Amino acid sequence: MSRAPIKKNIDLGEAAIVFMEVAKKFSAAFYADVKLKLEKIGVEFDKKLERQFLEEIAIIHFWIVSLALESDKRLLDEIHKNWLAYRSLYANCETDREVSDFIRTEEKKLKKRYEEYYAKLNSKNGLKLPQAMLVNMLGRTEDQILEEIEFDVWLLMDISSRVFETINAIRNIRKEMKLN
Repeated sequence: MSRAPIKKNIDLGEAAIVFMEVAKKFSAAFYADVKLKLEKIGVEFDKKLERQFLEEIAIIHFWIVSLALESDKRLLDEIHKNWLAYRSLYANCETDREVSDFIRTEEKKLKKRYEEYYAKLNSKNGLKLPQAMLVNMLGRTEDQILEEIEFDVWLLMDISSRVFETINAIRNIRKEMKLN
């Protein structure tokens, strides 16, 4: 995936925006490829599933950013602050209290999902992480996923490979930055 050159010296806010854009670009490629593969094996996307699929792909990619930048807490806090503010724009919140409640709910959801993905990443079975991701993207149980995709190990390996390629790309971008 090609990208524009990154400035060496960059402030925290600019860096957060860079990583949000990186997550967005990787999410778009992931969405297009994985959706096509799922449709080929018979998964049908209605509007509800499409929304869930897109939302979970975003969560996955922000988890990947968190994993890749785990030692950079200030930057991660800024990225998550920006992400939650962005999400709140589409939540139809009318008051500051509704925005605060929405953000708190989203923070809990992210924390829960991140914990799940970290646990699956650290499991002895390397396919547990992509299985969990499919469960959340498609809103199905693990048994349903295994039955529906007929244990398509290639799809699971593709998802896993994409995760690790994205982690490496994010780490490489971060190496090029010096935060002011």
